Amino acid sequence: MSRGEGRRGSADSGSRSRVKRSQVRNRDKGACGARLSPRPAWGRAKGAAGVKLQDMTSAQLNGLFRSASAPDPAADGFLRGRILTVTVDPYGMFIGDVCRFWRGKRFWPGAGMNVVAPGGRLLLRALTPSQPLEPGKDGNLEGFPFAVRAESGLADPHVDVMALDYGIDSNPSPFLRRLRDELVGVEDGLYLGKILYRVGDAYRPVGFFSLGA
Repeated sequence: MSRGEGRRGSADSGSRSRVKRSQVRNRDKGACGARLSPRPAWGRAKGAAGVKLQDMTSAQLNGLFRSASAPDPAADGFLRGRILTVTVDPYGMFIGDVCRFWRGKRFWPGAGMNVVAPGGRLLLRALTPSQPLEPGKDGNLEGFPFAVRAESGLADPHVDVMALDYGIDSNPSPFLRRLRDELVGVEDGLYLGKILYRVGDAYRPVGFFSLGA
């Protein structure tokens, strides 16, 4: 083999190595940078003020969630949202599909709405054709309403949460009515949410999100 061929072979090997390392680093990433978790994780890691939630694993997020409590004061007004993790199953992947258009949630006493970018209208119509979407004041769309209550966590009964219940009459979509979000306060103005989906009579965690001003 010539020296030129040897150099090309070495370069190809190095390129394959770099690609492989990149795949390993990104294999748990989904749409919008959300991490993919093969199953709900029940870790015990605890967060602290100033921690970047997007850098935490599902296990760490779950540990932080279980060590926190319901927001006080309750979430109010518009809060910008970010999907942090989703599970690798049809329920989690649905969340991953729509997260690039999700902008956050708008709250008022006892209720709230999700806020999505106008570019997501066609996808959301295809996924949940019966759900209404209305223009918001800021040029985004608002829909997927929920009721807000103070409750104990369904997956974590010892945790007091702010429950966002989608099983209300104004949500005609059977898929959406099975969803439930639970919020806890992480630090002033920052909230961690756990996404739950009802399968049969039980709710299962399918992801985490954050909300903040």
